[in-house]
Amino acid sequence: MVEPCVTFDRISIAHSEGFLLRNVSFQIEEKEFYFLTGASGSGKTSLLRVIYMDLMPFEGAVTLFDKKTRGLNAKAKMTLRRRLGIVFQENDFLPHLSILENVALPLHVRGFDARKALGHAEDLLAWMGVLVKPTQSVLTLSGGEKKRLAIARAVIGRPDVLIVDEPTGNLDEDTSLKILELLRRLNNDGMTVIMSTHNQSFVHYLNKPELRIENKGVMLNMPYTEPQDLTVNKAARHV
Repeated sequence: MVEPCVTFDRISIAHSEGFLLRNVSFQIEEKEFYFLTGASGSGKTSLLRVIYMDLMPFEGAVTLFDKKTRGLNAKAKMTLRRRLGIVFQENDFLPHLSILENVALPLHVRGFDARKALGHAEDLLAWMGVLVKPTQSVLTLSGGEKKRLAIARAVIGRPDVLIVDEPTGNLDEDTSLKILELLRRLNNDGMTVIMSTHNQSFVHYLNKPELRIENKGVMLNMPYTEPQDLTVNKAARHV
């Protein structure tokens, strides 16, 4: 039996103008890939922030790896967050550090030896197909390269769950497909992936479960029984 790693139990998320989500319940199963979809402003980013414990719900309970998140102290939150990797919409890198140093930064924070941390970063980027010079600056990278670098930084600590917020928003189709395939590889290696997107064709392309936000609720749409042979362009014509 597959265990849930995230459980929302009658969650409501509020902001200054009212409720974004109201009385929402669902589960995220371990080692699965989920798309989170919905219109702009529907609450996708807020929902991801609740999972990451960066935002507390107005009401309801969130369980993360069998622990209720409400009321946790800072140390307990830090321990749980080490099992989460997150890629924000904006790629925030330290410009005075090299590419390898930026990727290795989470390991440095955890007390890893500097040489070992850089070695792990180099091995990870090679596995991802990102070949860089040891001292290369992040300022030299394209948008797609920066996004893959952000994903590498998020997963270098080997989290159980990877949260990715609109990773293809400003990328062309070919680059977007490379990002999707990278996320699929990580998922195939056993990592739970939760990816928000406004592009419905990606859901058809990977044929994975979809959590769709509509009318302040969340609907779970399961994938097709038979995988759909759809490119992104073909899928877009069916949306």
